[in-house]
Amino acid sequence: MAMKFQGGIRLSEYRNTKKLPITQIDRPSVVTLPLKSGLMPLVDAGDYVEKYYPVAKSEEGFTLSSPVAGKVLAAEQKYIIIENSNKADICPPDGEKPSSIEDITFEHLIEYCKRYGIYGAFSGIPLYVKLSESHGKSERLIINCIESDPSSGHVRALTKQYARDLVLGIKVLLKAMGIKKAVIALDKKFTDYHETVKKHIEEKSGIVLAYLNVKYPMGNERLLLDAIYNTEFSCENEVWQSGYPVISAETVINLYQSLRDGYPVIYKTLTLSGDAVINPMNLRVPVGTHIGEIFSECELTSKSNSLFVANGLLNGYAVSEDSPVEANTNTVFAINRKKVKTGNCLKCARCTAFCPMHLVPFKFHENYETGKHEENIELGLYNCIECGCCAYMCVGKVDLLGEIRIEKYRTLTREESCSETMIFEPLVIDDDNDEYSEEVTEEVSDEIPEEIPDEVTENNEETEPQDPSEETSDKEGEEV
Repeated sequence: MAMKFQGGIRLSEYRNTKKLPITQIDRPSVVTLPLKSGLMPLVDAGDYVEKYYPVAKSEEGFTLSSPVAGKVLAAEQKYIIIENSNKADICPPDGEKPSSIEDITFEHLIEYCKRYGIYGAFSGIPLYVKLSESHGKSERLIINCIESDPSSGHVRALTKQYARDLVLGIKVLLKAMGIKKAVIALDKKFTDYHETVKKHIEEKSGIVLAYLNVKYPMGNERLLLDAIYNTEFSCENEVWQSGYPVISAETVINLYQSLRDGYPVIYKTLTLSGDAVINPMNLRVPVGTHIGEIFSECELTSKSNSLFVANGLLNGYAVSEDSPVEANTNTVFAINRKKVKTGNCLKCARCTAFCPMHLVPFKFHENYETGKHEENIELGLYNCIECGCCAYMCVGKVDLLGEIRIEKYRTLTREESCSETMIFEPLVIDDDNDEYSEEVTEEVSDEIPEEIPDEVTENNEETEPQDPSEETSDKEGEEV
């Protein structure tokens, strides 16, 4: 059977790149590396660094390496800027690569994840954190091969092109983590990459395939697990802390290739699309490449009238040409600007019917307008995954996602709200920027026809996950 979750919306794929190969761009003039996860600079302004040279490190040993060779223009607490010399200088690997990848232990795996600077391609969380917190209590490893956005195509392209590396990387994780089975989540309708992955899976390898009836936002790990195991996971803990680590296909591929070659991860694969882009592309670029340089590789209908949006048309953030590609930047869109007026809530509860987290966005809106911020927290404000389904489906054209984001920032302390933000500001952090949020939502609603999802049932009580041993099979290719 095809698996799904309650809520969400089915969107037609708009200017997607799922049939396009991955194009590599490797000569940015300047890279900007945001420092997160406790990273501190190891270099100073004026230093010359080689490609793969470590430029920042955390107290736990997590290392960020330079994606280019060149002069350090700035080394601040929050970012490092490096000018590309376009020279082929390569720093030797820091330590030898493992002699036998298949026999790598958990302790060594964590060490290599830190040394190679492996982030989660969707979450941006260092991989070693997720593996450490789930080690010893995980019975299943879930590999996410689902696109994060309906217009995205790079995950499918990566999975198809590097299917062998994906499967070998899964085997490494299973062995090191002491997990017996892995579930590869695939989009049901793309049968071509099903076959590509299947041919690399041996019988009784412990790797099975789950074919999902994908709808937005199934790329979210909670909703992915809900679809596979028909169980909603509590928002009190991260899903990997509950014993269900979800790792993206790109992360697994990066891990295996780093172990095999002995070099850190310095590239990010992403989708470049939007109605202002004449030729959408799947790109592989050095981390830190500026958005403006990426769009110089393709032709825009009108650069002066284009709005750049990162990580989703329904839930993304407005970015500038100088904003960098980060470890979790999966999509960048260029859309044509236009003025859109917001309306008033009609109390139709349409937003609640389509909310995949079963929240009440129209109540968030009421409390937002009346200043009842604490009541929004009680209603589950922080359980919102900011997918944007509520704003997209709102008949009254209320900027629900923008209001939710403002509420979250308003109730957090300044230190908490700024600690993990990107160099560029969130789309709706300032009331003056609300029009941009409306543009994103309205733009996509004009261009992407909607298909009505299954109705949400009234019984949303949490249940215990079914025994994974009953959900999977050793038979190659069998659905979970």
